[in-house]
Amino acid sequence: MSRSFRLIVLASASFGLATGCYDFILPFYMEAKNISFGNMGIIFSLSGLAMVLGRVFVGRHSDRVGRKPYFLASLGLLSISTMSVPLLARAAALIISRTMTEISKELRATVHSVIVFDHVGERFLRFIGRASGPVYIMEGIGVIVAGLLLRWTGFTWTFVLMGAQLGAITLIFRKGFQEGAGLVKGERDTESLLSWHLPKELWLIALAGFLQVAGMSTSHCFVMPLFFKDRFGLSPENVALILAVHRITLGLPMLTSGITYGMSQRSVWVVFSTAQSVTMLATGLAPNVLWAVLFWWAHDLVSGGIWDPVRQHYIQQYCRDGHRGHDLGRVAALSALGWVIGPLIAGWLYPISPGLPFVASGAIASLSVLPVLFLPRNP
Repeated sequence: MSRSFRLIVLASASFGLATGCYDFILPFYMEAKNISFGNMGIIFSLSGLAMVLGRVFVGRHSDRVGRKPYFLASLGLLSISTMSVPLLARAAALIISRTMTEISKELRATVHSVIVFDHVGERFLRFIGRASGPVYIMEGIGVIVAGLLLRWTGFTWTFVLMGAQLGAITLIFRKGFQEGAGLVKGERDTESLLSWHLPKELWLIALAGFLQVAGMSTSHCFVMPLFFKDRFGLSPENVALILAVHRITLGLPMLTSGITYGMSQRSVWVVFSTAQSVTMLATGLAPNVLWAVLFWWAHDLVSGGIWDPVRQHYIQQYCRDGHRGHDLGRVAALSALGWVIGPLIAGWLYPISPGLPFVASGAIASLSVLPVLFLPRNP
């Protein structure tokens, strides 16, 4: 394992720590500032639009200048947006912070799998889980840390400390990381930025991604921490523990990526994605907190953490040499459009019943397996 690959894992883990903290306490912060559920939905939806706007450009331009500048930008931007939250109290100002955060997430997400592919090539399916799993594990730890810091130091220092640790890792990454062999060989995209020419397999993956993201974002936005507090009366500390395990349960199975359990890769995607949709829906219908927590943890532990590396493998197999970043950016942009829809649905349903966004989440996400059925069994 090269030094640069280890730096990818280190930087991604630090990113996950800051993200876990930010995503957990932001809804509580907004609630403390008396921002309505409707405005929360708008904040998350508008910031989600930022996911779409830059993905195509970033993917294409990274084919020319390298992945490192954009990976660095994602780390630095999240550091700044996290530390700036205590300065913001109005909905309009928080849109700026949230948008910066989503841009940073999408910068990293757009180049992450490509930067791994540049370093490991055909071993991608095996190594992508090792690079992605620590992100989610550290997100879970970030939730625990946020819950503790929130109790001991309040909102301000929690945001500042999480942003500062990521800033330090950004400097380490900047000094030590080298571009991978895949890029050194020279990928050059000559297609127009606005071109939407893609292999048909990538169009199917993009459609599946749109439906999956639309469903996931309906439950994985501001309603996620508030659901357990409002429906079951749990304290922020207990909610922090539940959501911490939730992120860790996504990261742990990713460490075993490459295992297909005797099935085709397409079957792994379909079976475990369906299981994820069912358990998300069941969370909203659970009669008590124990069942809600078990269903919520299961939707990643025995579902999302298993099929997502396979999805990333499919994308890399059909991205074209010379257009790899551009192709991935276009697929990611189309998928990310779902995030614009989900929080708006959640903002409308949550005041009716806290469980309804989770029911809608599973129902919408279940449709995502339909395009997958038209993909080859093993790419």
